[in-house]
Amino acid sequence: MKVLDTWVSYSDVATLLEQDASRFSITTDLVLNQLHALVRVPFELLSDYYEDLDRAAGSAMVEKLRHADWYEYARAIRNRVSHN
Repeated sequence: MKVLDTWVSYSDVATLLEQDASRFSITTDLVLNQLHALVRVPFELLSDYYEDLDRAAGSAMVEKLRHADWYEYARAIRNRVSHN
């Protein structure tokens, strides 16, 4: 996993979390990394796919996506993760 431009093995994460001085920093980076992997990337891929589909087939999938119940929540989380 990459943390602050440094590659850290998962076995080292436990050690870093136990150190009082860096607990907040490493925890924040770990959570942001996981949010990026679980929310931002899939959200961007889905959005890009629907935009490409709309251009190719003339469908209204982007509009349907934007009206989904979860869309605004996922978009807000994606924006927070993207822009800290």
